Amino acid sequence: MKRILFFLIFVAGTLTISAQDLIVTSAHDSINCKVKKVDQDNIYYSVNGQESIIALIKVKSCLYNYYLQKLPRQEVVPEEQEAKATSETTSSEDYDYKRFRFALNGGYSYRTFSISSGLTTKLTDYYKKLRWGFNASADATYFFNSKRGVGIKASVYKASNSADDICVFINGFLESGKISDDITILYVGPSITTRILGDQDWNSLFLTASVGYNRYINNLVTVTDYKLTSNSLGLALELNYDRPITKKLTLGIQASLYGGSISKITQKDASGSVSYSYSESLARFDLGIGIRF
Repeated sequence: MKRILFFLIFVAGTLTISAQDLIVTSAHDSINCKVKKVDQDNIYYSVNGQESIIALIKVKSCLYNYYLQKLPRQEVVPEEQEAKATSETTSSEDYDYKRFRFALNGGYSYRTFSISSGLTTKLTDYYKKLRWGFNASADATYFFNSKRGVGIKASVYKASNSADDICVFINGFLESGKISDDITILYVGPSITTRILGDQDWNSLFLTASVGYNRYINNLVTVTDYKLTSNSLGLALELNYDRPITKKLTLGIQASLYGGSISKITQKDASGSVSYSYSESLARFDLGIGIRF
């Protein structure tokens, strides 16, 4: 049986005299050669015109026409190259490289201003509830490459609370009545955004930093009505997670940190307006959800 097998190998080899063969030895050495003859004991071959012999017991395998078995390289015709380039460009730019992003968000907010320790329990509870509010924001960003973009950011914070039969000192006199606060904080400023792509191109993280302008407004009632206003420098740091729900519409979750404080305030009432030193933190945390275009 062994003789028949090697005879068939020999016959196949003689049919492809110009082909290159490969002998793999038991020691895992490779010999690129032309096999001339195979008998029951040896393989006779030549390498670069020099004749050699190797015993069959030292051969692990003998592959004829080894270098003709490899498939030829298929050249891409110009039409295929153009179609491939168009496909790659479309897939990469469909979402990864969107140049313009417009986002609308809304959610809850929590301010971190301090509450005086000398207040009554009723007033302390009143100001704790006033820390909670609502927010709405809009962001427009232009990406000049796949990772970096610049734009403008705007947001509004609203919070209000009221209570009756509260005793307060006004001009040195203790009076009882209604108190209420209706607070609005506006922010607007330029922004820088970094787009952090996820493992799949239809998920993205956006990190945004902004420095801008804060406008503080409080329509206040402390027995009588008056209005407090102030301006200050503000900043914002924001993290967004976006996931498309259609080709052109994306759902996003946003977490933001706003900073800033006021040191001077203007009070307006029926008798006129007056400005005085007043310190209050405008720092807050926002959590929201929205859509992106």
